Amino acid sequence: MQDTAKEQGVPYEPDRHDNIHRLNMGMFPVGAAIIPNPYNKIPGFSYFADSSGQQGPRNGLRPAAGAAAPLPMQGAGDSRRLAVSDRGGLHFVPGFPVMAWPMMEWVLDTQYGHLHQKSAYTEKSVIVMGSMEATLTPLMLAIEAAHAVKVFSLPSVDHPQYGRHIELGVKGTPEAVNAAFPALLAGLHGFNAKLGPELVR
Repeated sequence: MQDTAKEQGVPYEPDRHDNIHRLNMGMFPVGAAIIPNPYNKIPGFSYFADSSGQQGPRNGLRPAAGAAAPLPMQGAGDSRRLAVSDRGGLHFVPGFPVMAWPMMEWVLDTQYGHLHQKSAYTEKSVIVMGSMEATLTPLMLAIEAAHAVKVFSLPSVDHPQYGRHIELGVKGTPEAVNAAFPALLAGLHGFNAKLGPELVR
């Protein structure tokens, strides 16, 4: 609000009625930590709790000012208090992608950098025209069982170029993908599937 007032060339009046309402919209739970918003500076927040249920910022996160009382968290089917940190914490950001994307990117980089993919990683896929996912499921399972890859399928019903199709592929280390992808293509030929272009990411 101070920045907005400065940009408009007017004095900042924190006690003005509408400014008080704006401040009240920025209430955070006790123990919440700020997630910065580079788009318009209206922050999100993260919430962590340790295994004893104690709340507080983690890894140097800045505590949020102005907080409401904490709510007890119950486990499904029992009354044990669960540690949010055991599940990685809860992170709250605006729904607008232009804000949410950089905010979640910041959370992932600052809080979960140790989980980032450290080794080389690639994907190879092919467009499969007119096939049903259920028909190809046995092939997908066989490829995953035989190779250290994850198989993925992305169906589309109204693509402007390919019409109804599935993008079927494998992802993992380059070595595993290079071994699994030819096996996937061979399996698709066994189904007499009509194949479109191959994609590499």
